[in-house]
Amino acid sequence: AHATGIDRDIDSIRLCQKRSISGGISNIDFLVADVMNLPFSDDSFDSVVGMEMIEHINEPQRFLSEAYRVLRPKGSIMISTPYGNNTLLPDGTPFSQYHIREYTQEEIEEMLFNSGFEIQQTYGQYIILGALMKLTRNKVKPVSNIKAGSVQSVMERIPFFAEVFSRHYPMLKSTSKNMFYYAVKL
Repeated sequence: AHATGIDRDIDSIRLCQKRSISGGISNIDFLVADVMNLPFSDDSFDSVVGMEMIEHINEPQRFLSEAYRVLRPKGSIMISTPYGNNTLLPDGTPFSQYHIREYTQEEIEEMLFNSGFEIQQTYGQYIILGALMKLTRNKVKPVSNIKAGSVQSVMERIPFFAEVFSRHYPMLKSTSKNMFYYAVKL
């Protein structure tokens, strides 16, 4: 496989290039580019990944349209962003000073749909799991992600957690810190 990483900050790209060279990694290119105007031909990629970035840009719908354009038919996109239902301050502003905007799950799903994507899976990263890890003094192996659509995870293999999570799933979803969306180009 071959990957291309982009960032509009030249220092970040230089650091990535330096680390990939020193690590002997030759199948990744790093380019200074803007997600609002991707410098790639139509149908260039099988997948686009945007982790924890959509909340940092002014025009997320434009980014999603660009991602759609550069994806091959049936190509996939994976994005993650803070779960605005839980991370927004009472006045509606983002908790992080570096975020332009945080989005609810419904808003992200609508943007993906409006850009021509069909959501295949959603995942949540739960704050409560970290608290449980502290309480058990790390006697339980850490698991950070649970499929948001149903209770299907490593935790299901631990009878106690399977029982607790299946009974309290709505409450757990409401404690999510980040949401991950996996969608395909229609």
